[in-house]
Amino acid sequence: GPNINTVVQSVTFPAMAEFADDTERLRANFKRILMSTSLLSIYLSLLIAACARALILTLIGEKWAESIPYLQLLCFATMLFPVHALNLNMLKVKGRSDLFLRLEVVKKLLAIPAILIGISYGIIAMILMKIISSIVALYINAYYSAKLISYPPTVQLMDITKSIVLSLSVIFPVYLFAQTVDLRPSYELSSQVFIGLIGGICIIMFSKNTGATELKQITLEYVRKMKNKLHR
Repeated sequence: GPNINTVVQSVTFPAMAEFADDTERLRANFKRILMSTSLLSIYLSLLIAACARALILTLIGEKWAESIPYLQLLCFATMLFPVHALNLNMLKVKGRSDLFLRLEVVKKLLAIPAILIGISYGIIAMILMKIISSIVALYINAYYSAKLISYPPTVQLMDITKSIVLSLSVIFPVYLFAQTVDLRPSYELSSQVFIGLIGGICIIMFSKNTGATELKQITLEYVRKMKNKLHR
């Protein structure tokens, strides 16, 4: 979790800081980054959740089968971490380190009930609480960044929901594939990953979603740079 946040913050900070004094362009840039980052994060998290059974049975064996639901729930608990990081970045871009620190304290306090529930009711209950606290923390983060760039939490959550719906349109069939086709775990895993990657490429290349369009531009730019390197 913290590592993902650090990577997202370090990569996106310069892109946002460029427009620190232009609220209109900063909001547009932030929205574009948010939608592409959330789509990528949510898609990969849901793909891992869909492949969890085959992944665990292939890599560590049948004796670890009981950990499958834990891995699936952890994917849901962590898939919004990059979005948290983006909102916290917004506070730093606008020079509001005071709010940044305050929100970090609030998030640590939100983690306490999850730990206490985990001690009392077990790991599943703890991860479910972690998912709930992640959503609450996201709303709080978004509330403060929204005040700085007029991008309300409700609109932000709607944009993230678009990424969830788009991702599920591909990932749910990947999950159903595992339920209906009886393959060895290793074959099941490779088939699911293949379908998931093809589905992801189709979303990036053909979807009109803002996040997908942004990822397409990034991918094409990367391919162009690689071509130029090869031709030198």
